[in-house]
Amino acid sequence: MSVTINDYLSAIFNPALRKVIANPLSIGSISNPDERLQLAAVRCDSNALSIIKEPSEKAKKIAILNDPYKIRFIQDPSPYLQMLAVLKKPDSIKLIDNPTERVQLAAIINNPSNITFIKNPTEEMLFHAIQRQPSLIAKYDHPSEKIQLAAILAKADMILDIKEPTEHACLVAVESMFNIRIFPSNENLTRLKNIVQFASGCKTDRFECDNYLRDEVLKLAIN
Repeated sequence: MSVTINDYLSAIFNPALRKVIANPLSIGSISNPDERLQLAAVRCDSNALSIIKEPSEKAKKIAILNDPYKIRFIQDPSPYLQMLAVLKKPDSIKLIDNPTERVQLAAIINNPSNITFIKNPTEEMLFHAIQRQPSLIAKYDHPSEKIQLAAILAKADMILDIKEPTEHACLVAVESMFNIRIFPSNENLTRLKNIVQFASGCKTDRFECDNYLRDEVLKLAIN
């Protein structure tokens, strides 16, 4: 985004505007610049936003449209500005101190890995992120069964990356992995969970892990 023709014409009779167009960062030396000067400065160089003491909402908007990462220069950005930045650059969420829940969801839906920038994600956020990128399940110590199932239904072998899988999650995962059915008795479910957790512990040796898991799980399969 560049300076408008009207700005160039006005600058003929406006020394301050002429100065800002020639050097956008010079706006820092102007006391209480009006909105027109602010807009001209950020149109030329979005970095100018960082040296304007009280930028107008329109100046903030133009700076973000030029470079969404400039939201880091805005104290307490409005939900609108937050969303504007995140829709253009989803990872700009990491530069927003208190993003709204809607903005956080937008960042995650655009790129699930952005959930790593969110301090206390809600169950809904985790679900959207892990459903789209199942490997993220490994980053969380105590995911709920709903979140475990979201990962497993997307990629069954993610069960090996879940630190404390539920018995039901283990059942759904192995039945999908090996295309079998297991009678869900308490004894079978307990044994199955132990098998999965043991296999998870040896997953660095993928061949050994797969063989162990398959052999033990097939013993429980309904013929």
